[in-house]
Amino acid sequence: MILDAVSDMSGISKSTEALMFAIYLISVTSMNDQDCTKVLGQSRPAMLAKYSDATQQALVNSEFLKSTSLVVLQALTLYLVRPSVVLLLLVVITNWSNSDTVEALH
Repeated sequence: MILDAVSDMSGISKSTEALMFAIYLISVTSMNDQDCTKVLGQSRPAMLAKYSDATQQALVNSEFLKSTSLVVLQALTLYLVRPSVVLLLLVVITNWSNSDTVEALH
């Protein structure tokens, strides 16, 4: 599916586009700045911003909140498992668990 899409971008579905950008994003996440500049011609922070924005837009275009597509779920999962997002979620959960809101629920 991905190889076919790369060879002919005109006919890809919105869900496949979301998955492709998520794969690009997670690939850049795994690279260091030197490799990113050497292979892609831009710095790692620039490429992370570019592919993060592109993935977000592709997920919106695929209507990920309403979608039942496994491909869209794969794209969303790749987008959410990035270290920066996981760290942010851990901070939010930790802060929430230490708040008075949790104690009020008991």
